[in-house]
Amino acid sequence: MPDVGRFFNIDPLSEKYAYQSHYNFSENNVTSHRELEGLEAVSADNFNKNQSTLVVLGLGRADGRSGDSVGSGTNTLYSNLPKNLHTDGALASLQNSLGSNIAVAAYTGTDSGLASTHMVGTIANYRSVNPDGNIIMIGHSLRGKDILNAANATTENINLVLTMEPVSVNAGGGTAYGSDPYSASLGGNVQNIISLSADKNMFTGGGGSKTVSGQNSIKATMTGTSQVNIDDSMTPYLKPLIQRTGQGVNPVKWFQNVNWNNFTFQPNVRTGNEEKKGTGTR
Repeated sequence: MPDVGRFFNIDPLSEKYAYQSHYNFSENNVTSHRELEGLEAVSADNFNKNQSTLVVLGLGRADGRSGDSVGSGTNTLYSNLPKNLHTDGALASLQNSLGSNIAVAAYTGTDSGLASTHMVGTIANYRSVNPDGNIIMIGHSLRGKDILNAANATTENINLVLTMEPVSVNAGGGTAYGSDPYSASLGGNVQNIISLSADKNMFTGGGGSKTVSGQNSIKATMTGTSQVNIDDSMTPYLKPLIQRTGQGVNPVKWFQNVNWNNFTFQPNVRTGNEEKKGTGTR
């Protein structure tokens, strides 16, 4: 209760951190840390003014086809999940390959869509440090849905929303069917929209669509890909797309000018278990 400066609940992750008291806040470093999402301490200088771009990544389901292993948990940050829940390795690799001037926040999470709420909070935190920075949101499969919802839930300007076969699974979990693509109309705070479908398409019609004049939007089908590997295949192209967008290049025009005749799908470019990839489908 911030009005009286008191806490009336223990940290929901306290059992995972035995070296901490159940009642510690920010690991007893309240002047140098903040608690992102109300969970683990994240350094207050997590973002800095030199980071001219924030990339918010939405990865596949935490345990892929095996189900939603986060369940009723409240942590959706990819880096805070145990390694056995690290799927979508190729897309996740962008965290370490974009340069020090680009901040990356990668999310996986529950079928409930909690990650979208966390994304909105991260965007607000970044904007508080760098009000003029670029924000790029990229999502695949279930987290593509969260990317779209987060883009609609924030009022901050978003330079680019790119989704790859976003799909809806209800909060009770279960399997995604071909009739479950997820689409959303994006407000004028989103400047550019790229919606990608796989060649062996299961989720036709998903992605973002523009609502006001001035927005740039494109839909494309990526040759040779499936719902499982479209993110792997696109990852080599996403790095220059992110970097060019951060430099002021229009991402939709950049996408239109790429020579896709040389595009090849990548079936096995991941770290992690292929059987846990993405979303269980039928």
